[in-house]
Amino acid sequence: MSIISIFLEHPRSVGETYIEHMRFALLTALKLQAAAAALLVHSVFPFLFTDNVRKCLYDLISEIELRAQKRK
Repeated sequence: MSIISIFLEHPRSVGETYIEHMRFALLTALKLQAAAAALLVHSVFPFLFTDNVRKCLYDLISEIELRAQKRK
């Protein structure tokens, strides 16, 4: 198996190019980091970010499920 095929196997298996898959993964990571930061603040100041993390996670789950349905 060549090094190129190692990088392309998974993105192709989900119907994406390498760049499309990288973009989605990076944006997802950034959203999760923002949610983690909100949780850290919320742990000290429980009156802040009361719904942000829940909404972020539900939105991410919905987006991932929608992408999976498009592949079928």
